[in-house]
Amino acid sequence: MDHHCPWINNCVGHDNYSHFLRFIFYVDLTCGYAMVLFLWRAKAMIDPNSSVPDPSVTETMFLIVDFILTFIVLFCVGILSMYHLYCLATNQTAIEGSERSKVQKLIRQGKIAPVVYPFHIGFYKNVCSVLGDNPLLWMWPQRMPGNGVTFPIRPGTDPKLPYYWPPRDPNDLHPTVYSETPQLIRRDSEGYLVREITAEDRIRMLQEYETADTDQHAEEPYYEDEYYPMDSDHYFYDSGSCEEYDVDEIDYELEDHDVIEPERANDRLYDQ
Repeated sequence: MDHHCPWINNCVGHDNYSHFLRFIFYVDLTCGYAMVLFLWRAKAMIDPNSSVPDPSVTETMFLIVDFILTFIVLFCVGILSMYHLYCLATNQTAIEGSERSKVQKLIRQGKIAPVVYPFHIGFYKNVCSVLGDNPLLWMWPQRMPGNGVTFPIRPGTDPKLPYYWPPRDPNDLHPTVYSETPQLIRRDSEGYLVREITAEDRIRMLQEYETADTDQHAEEPYYEDEYYPMDSDHYFYDSGSCEEYDVDEIDYELEDHDVIEPERANDRLYDQ
């Protein structure tokens, strides 16, 4: 995912990022063309030798309003376009751009060792990875290359670096009394518990994605959106009270692969 755009009422990601770039490019192009027409009309209005008839009061008002609105759109979308051209040239998303700023700050503070951005593979290859290999068709609507899961990395980069980039702040790696349990994450909107995805999990999941076929279900990996079966060796995290409860303390038995519903578990615990 790159970002959520409220103007198109949709998220911009791998499936539509190239279309988004073309969209803002054509917005800049058409607004620039409109500005040229406005300037040409204004020049004709002040030129005494022009054969173009003078505009009426209504036409003049519309010209002024249209010019102001077009200038605002061109200015705002132009800034957005320049930023995304920079992202395109460096092969990064808007989210990754924010993460890179945080990483550079950690490097300046001496908290982590210098680390390269693994997906910067050169200007031309960066553009081709988004708009396609044929420069003549860059502005023609077409799908973005790749599968959205695996991406090429720069030569000489550790193959494992993309899985744990960006590096985390070392201060966040040390648990405190205020830290939440790293084992489980409560998803209030879904109403169940899921397991936190680590870098090792991502590596394993991507490897399975590349080699899996339709009949490969011998071992079920823990995906982010799947239900996570609970047993007595795991803890139930109550985000409301910030306390941990052993599942064994709940006075009803769970069958294999049952799902703990936080609301039901809280009710039973409070009844005790």
